[in-house]
Parts: sequence; structure tokens; C-alpha cells
Amino acid sequence: MASPPSTPTPSPAVYPVNDTSRSEAERAYLQQLTDFAEQQDLTEDCRAYVRNVTIAFTVFAGIFVLLRFLARWRQAARIAVDDWLIVVSLLVLVGNMVMNLELIKIGLGLHSGALNLPQLQKLNETLVGAEIIYVTGVNMYKLSLLFFYFRVFPVRSVRLGGYICGGISTAWCIACILAAACQCTPREKLWEPWLEGTCIDLFLTQLCISVPSILCDVAILCLPMPHVMRLKTNLWQRVLLMFIFLLGSYVVFTSIYRFRVFLTYTTDDVPWSLADGCAWNIIEISSGIVSACLPCLGPLVRDLWRSAWPSSTGNSKGPLSQPKGTAIITIGGTGRKGNSKALNSQGSHWNRLAESDEEPSQSRDDLELVPKHLAGRVHVTVHVSPMPSRRSDGECGTHMHGDDRRVADSRVPLDVIHQRTDVEWRVEPRNGPVP
Repeated sequence: MASPPSTPTPSPAVYPVNDTSRSEAERAYLQQLTDFAEQQDLTEDCRAYVRNVTIAFTVFAGIFVLLRFLARWRQAARIAVDDWLIVVSLLVLVGNMVMNLELIKIGLGLHSGALNLPQLQKLNETLVGAEIIYVTGVNMYKLSLLFFYFRVFPVRSVRLGGYICGGISTAWCIACILAAACQCTPREKLWEPWLEGTCIDLFLTQLCISVPSILCDVAILCLPMPHVMRLKTNLWQRVLLMFIFLLGSYVVFTSIYRFRVFLTYTTDDVPWSLADGCAWNIIEISSGIVSACLPCLGPLVRDLWRSAWPSSTGNSKGPLSQPKGTAIITIGGTGRKGNSKALNSQGSHWNRLAESDEEPSQSRDDLELVPKHLAGRVHVTVHVSPMPSRRSDGECGTHMHGDDRRVADSRVPLDVIHQRTDVEWRVEPRNGPVP
């Protein structure tokens, strides 16, 4: 059997070092390229690796976005803001994939000695657009996750933390876009390095880009944890919920590894040293999209569990064998179409305690979620005691006597009604089906 033909080794590029029509600074730069090319192994080629990783992780993220919308459809839930933001994030990821494929066509994944001067210039110019698309995609999946928290945990502390994290992430995104667009002065120095001017330090740039993004990811992942621990459910379900939310922590590890990869970048060999980093741009955004979609897949996990182990939904005592109203069913389940009555009749799984009128400053943080299988209910009893008007005893008494006063009291509307309201909150196990 004949072996498949190997990728042909690129021929070394020839730079016009002796072209006297060029400036002395440009010829000195071309001489540097020639010297670097002599030290490079032009047989090394990672274009296939970058291409495969780029396409695979883009498709991987797209599958999870489809599963997210399938879960929403399965619950007959309306499409919320966080769902639309994750779609935007996926579209930006597709744009990043297209940009990577274009960079591969130019020569990304080869050593600089295999690219001529026009190819190197076009590569450096295109990389600016790739950087802008990357930071935009990272910001989009973070905003989607924050809006998901707003929907599932409608409490003041989550909103305040979300606004802070979202503001920092958006400000970081804008700053990175400006830094990418204006990283060299004059701007042409980016693809014509021999020009007089300055460019920002690459190490400092990566430090300012990656570190705030990683810290913001950690803060966003920790945001719902205190409220998950306060859910009125058993320990197994709380641990399971925390595990589901913390599954998204692997985006932090991808961000850290991407930061390490980009520190190997060198201007002596741009297309080779940036190839792995461009692949990890795709991996990081894809990981963020998957992290934002994982907590929304509870309904599909429940259906898969029931189809695989139908007996586990009976009377067993396992962590996933609770009646309707378990914590895993509720993740991503808010936002059902229809009014509140229809919501309860079609499968709402939680009762929300009303906010306290006496302590409005603390009510948002004290809001709790109670599983309906505990049958938490508020019983209100109103006692009304009508009392005759004082005026009827005075004024009417001066003009009426005997039977006339009694007839007038039975026909004239009463002025005073005493009312007493008794409110009782009862939490007890529910024996019948959950409404």
C-alpha cells in the first residue's frame, strides 16, 4: 500500500537585500530575515494542526449551543437575553475561525523563512483583526453567563456582582480593541518594522489582556455559589448543582494555558510562534461558550437519566430520584411562556418567597427558593367585624326614637369596619402530585 504523499517542504524565501532602491533601514530588516531563515528548520509545519483545532472546537461549541436551544424548546421556554448573547458569541467564534483559516492560507504555521516579504506584511496586518475578534468573543460569552445568573438568581447581590464583573469585562474588551488598533505609532510600523516609531511591549500587552480576563472568569464562576448553597434542597443536590456550575471552570485553565503559549511569541519568527496561540484563541472562546451552556442543559440531562435508568425515578433514595422539583430540573428552566398560573400548571418547580415589606433593604438578599415537594404555602385568614357609626348614635339619635332608629341603622351604610388578618406559613411534605 502506497503511503500518502507528505506535505512538500517550503522553499526558502529570497529577500531583496541588495536592492539599492530600498531604504537602508528596510535592507537591514531584510538582512535580519535572511539571517533568521538560515537558522530555521523549514520542514516544520503546524498548519494542519491549527486548521483541525480551529474547525473542531468551533463545531464543538456549535453543538452545545444547539443543545442549549433544544433544552429551551423542551421546556417550552422563551428565548432570553442570555440565549441571544451566546448566539452572538458563537457567530464571533465563527468569524475567528474564518480569520484563522485565512491566516493559514497566508502562511501561519510555517517559519518566517518560508514566507516572502509581502506575505509577512499581510500576515501582520491581518493579525490585528484576529485580535479584535478574539477579545470581542471572550466578552460575549461572559455577558451571556452573567445574564443567565440574573435570570436564575434574581437577587440583589447577584445583580450587583454581575454589573461589576460585566462592566470590568466590557471595559477590558474596549481597552484591548483600542490597544490592538493602535499598538504601533505610526500604525504602518506594524507591517513595516523598519519605519521610525514605537510599538507597545508584547509581554506587557499579554499580561494586561490575560490576567484581568482570568480573574474576571474566576469571579463570575464564584458569583452564584453562596446562593446555590442556600437552596432548600438536600446536600446531594446542592453538591450536584455546584459541580454543574463549576464545570465551567475549565475555561480558566484554557485562559491560563493560552497566556503561557503567547509568551513564546517572538518577532523573529511571527508566523511560527503565533500559530499555537491562534489555535488557543479558538479553544478559549469555545470553552467559554460551552461553560455558559452547561448549566442550561438540566432538562436534557433529566430526560437522558430517565431513559437510561427509568427505575431510578421511582421510590429510590438516590440524589437524582427526587420528585419533580429537584434542583437539577430547574437550571435554565425559568422564563416559561404564559402567565404565572399557566407556569405552575405546566411544570414550575419552585415557590419564590415574597419580599418582606418590613425590611425592604434586606429582602432581596433574603429571597429563597423552596422546592414544591415540601408544599410551602401561605394561609391568610381575614376576620371582618362591622361596627355601627358613632355618628348614628349621636346625630341620628337626636332626630329618631325607638323603632325608627333601629330601621335607620339597618338601612344606612356603616362607617366603621374592623378587620384582622392572620397570616400563617406552613412547610410540610407533599403527599399528592406536585402541581
